Amino acid sequence: KKAKTPIIAGSVCGGVVFLVWLIGFGIYFRKRYNRKQRNRAIAAGKAAPREKDLEHAKEKIVIPPDPAILLGQRKPGDIAFPEREHAK
Repeated sequence: KKAKTPIIAGSVCGGVVFLVWLIGFGIYFRKRYNRKQRNRAIAAGKAAPREKDLEHAKEKIVIPPDPAILLGQRKPGDIAFPEREHAK
């Protein structure tokens, strides 16, 4: 007599995995549809853009001065390794 437990377990697990994939695809396509509708409304001027999509003023990046210039070893604009300048 053939054991039915593996067949039942495989069917149940396969069914659960199928349902999870089905729900995942449903959520994915619904989000795509909602995003498309929102973007159309924003383009038509019927809705305000999301706060997340607005560009905020970015923090300025400060590049510190070269320590060799601060210590007086070099002048601003000096080339430290002139042989590398023309190398390819």
